[in-house]
Amino acid sequence: MGVMTNVLVHLQEVAEAKGWRRAQRLVSVAFDSLKIRGACIYSSSSMELVGLAKRETERVVTMEWESWLKPRDRTAPEFAKDYFVFYACSIGLTNKEDHFVLPVARYATSCAQAGDISGMVTAVVGDLADYGFHTSFITSDGAAENRSFFKQVPSPPSFVRFHHALGSL
Repeated sequence: MGVMTNVLVHLQEVAEAKGWRRAQRLVSVAFDSLKIRGACIYSSSSMELVGLAKRETERVVTMEWESWLKPRDRTAPEFAKDYFVFYACSIGLTNKEDHFVLPVARYATSCAQAGDISGMVTAVVGDLADYGFHTSFITSDGAAENRSFFKQVPSPPSFVRFHHALGSL
């Protein structure tokens, strides 16, 4: 769960091998959530899956969740209700063969709220920047929690660095 660093490392390696300039490393971030009916158990502090349950009414865990918890994670696991997936889509590339749309992060949560989405988006955009990719815009569907998130975001958002593709990049 969380940011998929293996995908970001691969993207960084491809970008360096092909000599992509900064303008060619512009991406959009798209996200969506799925309702998963509580069959997954996650850690609310790390937002990582730590187990699976046979039924939501039974707290039967099919894997040892204690061994999955990080030392800083002292909260009891919860049933996940929402599963978020984040995609990075290339927008700065002119060669069609180089174009990509890849999943770069996934999170589980018991209740999708604008504050949680803000934390997820901040992590995704920050990690993309750490690997040399710059977010130009963020998009999602019109779910109520997503609309609440976009209403709370300052204009321009503090976690998005805007760069003009034709400027001095």
